[in-house]
Amino acid sequence: MRTLTLSIIVVITAVFMANSQSINEEQFMKEAKDAFDFDKTPVLLLGTWHMGYTSDATKSGYDASRPERRTEISELALQLAQEFKPTKILVEVVPERQAEMDSLYQLYLENPNKLSTYGGEVGLLAFQIARASGASLHAIDHKMGYDYGSIGRLADSTKNKVVAGYYAQLMPHLQKASQLETTATTKQLYRYSNTPEYISFLKNTNSDIFTYVNTPGKFEGADVAADFYKRNLRIYANINRVEITPEDRVLVLNGGAHIAFFKEFMASSPKYDVVDVQEYLKD
Repeated sequence: MRTLTLSIIVVITAVFMANSQSINEEQFMKEAKDAFDFDKTPVLLLGTWHMGYTSDATKSGYDASRPERRTEISELALQLAQEFKPTKILVEVVPERQAEMDSLYQLYLENPNKLSTYGGEVGLLAFQIARASGASLHAIDHKMGYDYGSIGRLADSTKNKVVAGYYAQLMPHLQKASQLETTATTKQLYRYSNTPEYISFLKNTNSDIFTYVNTPGKFEGADVAADFYKRNLRIYANINRVEITPEDRVLVLNGGAHIAFFKEFMASSPKYDVVDVQEYLKD
């Protein structure tokens, strides 16, 4: 009898311990969600082509000097200022030229009827957005070189099927898309060049596609891709140097390939909340 009583006590104790240590999954998941719910800053990532001189391999046929283009740019700047209401604008200028940019922006403020062409889209678009919204301008770029040419030649010489197939499928569309540079409005161009598909294409063609181009035992393509990743990580580090609070509203105006990286970096950041850019590009 004593043995039976002890057995019952052991079973009851075991059940109690199991229940006390069991997890209320619903409560735990709620706690987990709350734990990872950071107070974030809204960020609008706007990928752009370069409206002035660029050292990039691919140049746009967009002519920002045409009067109708200037009108379209001004209208877009006002729309972004009024609808997104940025407090800080981060542009593709190296930090070493921050003072120069500030000086030219002040000259523009003194005579806003004379649009600035500084840095192409920086003067033409970012300056106008800043003036209309009162946002401050911040230089975040970082320059690095990468040997795209050698990887292209290596892909050709090795008859790389992945690279060849990728561009064979996309080329007809890209040729058609290039016509938009002269036929579409500025806002239409921004809508197209900020679609997830096009932003991903820019990241792929500037880095990830190179990872398929390597000779046995070597990593030629991967290393060039890594250089572009490194540049974008350094630009992201410059973004993180800017004093940004949850009360800010941040507009990042950079080349589309850079925006592709920032989008990925910020998706897992405890600091930034990337908004839908298309919501601010509507007619």
